Amino acid sequence: MLVDRVVAQLIARLKSNNPDASWQAVNALAQIGLPAVPALITTLEESRYRVRLGAVEALHKIGHCAVPALTQAIQGGDEAVRTSVIEVLLKSGDVRAIPALAGALEDESSIVRQRAVEALGAIGVPAVPTLIEALQNSHYGVYRNVAKVLGEIKDARAVPALIDKLRCTGGRVQKSMVVALGEIGDARAVPVLLETLTKGEEALRPSIIEALIQIGDARTVPALTESLEKSTPEMCLRILELLGEIGD
Repeated sequence: MLVDRVVAQLIARLKSNNPDASWQAVNALAQIGLPAVPALITTLEESRYRVRLGAVEALHKIGHCAVPALTQAIQGGDEAVRTSVIEVLLKSGDVRAIPALAGALEDESSIVRQRAVEALGAIGVPAVPTLIEALQNSHYGVYRNVAKVLGEIKDARAVPALIDKLRCTGGRVQKSMVVALGEIGDARAVPVLLETLTKGEEALRPSIIEALIQIGDARTVPALTESLEKSTPEMCLRILELLGEIGD
């Protein structure tokens, strides 16, 4: 077919050493649209980063009609291909990618897993149930990054799961949960944060105090007042400002 020959010619130009010709090919392939998607996905296997970047950009320009093929491509190819595919899905923010991205959270590559979390975060609120479930993922880097994303989305549905994870983990993982709970700002987190403040590691104190300040609940007053003696001047100022607001 004529369109197949045109796509093949444009892919060859995309792979050329002439940057101008490559970017002209990107735009032309984007205009062709869906018929160019399979060839562009294959081009993601190219070893040269510039060529892969051009293919990613073309797929991004093609838009939502490329998503079904991209979600299939996550399941195959090498790490660079899977990462590049997720990069396109991240830019698209398309909810149809959620199941495939959820599967990518179990990928053997930590880079792919991290990018999948970021792509789910870019989708936002529709991805929250999947992100909540991912807090039970077996990979430390996944659930730590998931907590960060949930904090950025600020969806209160995540609070119970974050509280449970805070109670059953320690160290750096606890810090991720504490920070997320502070960013969401839901008062349901106050009891567990106060409990962790008294029983947790000393290194967690600044993060817990910051989270309590962000939530701004009157129940935090005794603990924050007591924390003044152990806090930095900057943190003391923030605590005093909050105590003044609560007092008013």
